[in-house]
Amino acid sequence: MRNLRGLIDHWLGNGQLKIVEGADADADIGAVAEVSGSGAEPPALLFDRIKGYLEGYRVLINMFQTQCRTAEALGVDDTLRGASLVNAIRKRMEDHKPVPPKLVMAGPITEHIQRGKDIDVFKFPAPKIHKDDGGKYIGTQDAVITKDQEGGWVNLGTARVQVQEPDLVSIYISPGKQTRLIAEQYWTKKQACPVAVVCGIEPILFAAASLGLPWGVSEYDFAGNVAGRPFEVVAGEHTGLPIPAHAEIVLEGEMPPPDVESRPEGPFGEWRLLCLGYASGAGHSRQTRVLPQRSYHHCRWRFEDLSPRQLPVSAFPLCRNLERARKMRRHRREGCLAARIRNEILTSHLAAAALRRPRASGGTRRIGRPRRRLLGSLRNCG
Repeated sequence: MRNLRGLIDHWLGNGQLKIVEGADADADIGAVAEVSGSGAEPPALLFDRIKGYLEGYRVLINMFQTQCRTAEALGVDDTLRGASLVNAIRKRMEDHKPVPPKLVMAGPITEHIQRGKDIDVFKFPAPKIHKDDGGKYIGTQDAVITKDQEGGWVNLGTARVQVQEPDLVSIYISPGKQTRLIAEQYWTKKQACPVAVVCGIEPILFAAASLGLPWGVSEYDFAGNVAGRPFEVVAGEHTGLPIPAHAEIVLEGEMPPPDVESRPEGPFGEWRLLCLGYASGAGHSRQTRVLPQRSYHHCRWRFEDLSPRQLPVSAFPLCRNLERARKMRRHRREGCLAARIRNEILTSHLAAAALRRPRASGGTRRIGRPRRRLLGSLRNCG
């Protein structure tokens, strides 16, 4: 299984990745990514020499817009398609035996460390992806690392991260998410929660972070099993949290209780990039948690992976649906009829719709109405 840089080299060699130079971080990156991603079998895009930023400060978008790249990133046969790909990934997820991370003294992520007054997150080309977004986002396809105070296990979750000041970013964490529940353990004690935000992360770690694993199960252990090797981590010098040794950018700091400090965040165009999205609860500007940075780490060549949350359905969100389908299969084995019906609906729809099908004309076809009818029938059955 290749790491992020290995995948980039591989995709560049076989034509699945295109380099775009001279783009504007606010006006071009999101628009180019959306137009490119709307076609059949769109390439991944690596933006370099971005206007106003140093060469080598790069942004990677649309990594998982094809079944082939999704399979390669997750270490399964890249010739599989549709239901076969779904089943292969599901099998990897079900054969779970924890493989804890390996602590090392140093790695690429420790090549450069900025602290105190030297911190300036604006040096990274965090783009404004959609025209109505409330600011620049350095984190969408990321991992937010926290540690449970009571159980001592390490959690990796995903959250959107907006740049606010040179040494401050804001993190929006949905209610009920494990990252937020862990942070609340600290906040109830009037303490700031130590956090590390990882941008430019190995794909399998991002996949694990986005799944929503059971409470107490570390995504590091899960991803190590899928990868067939322990992930190397280094101890963050400020938080002590284990951070991926081969990540591209890591921001370390703390989230103070919301009543101590918070900032307006958003709006941000979520999964369905429609004007209506900005009228929904997910699209409003809101007060959110801040992360005053104490240090940040980065490699010599820096990547940010971003998920533009565009309208065409990405193949990669199927990982989250696969975990739900896995749970439903377990319920089915336990004899729950409603769960069995839902599982059949999800599994068939996953293979047909979540993995996008090319039309003969080069466009894409998404199957939504049959699923809505089936779910409607399910509700009527109680």
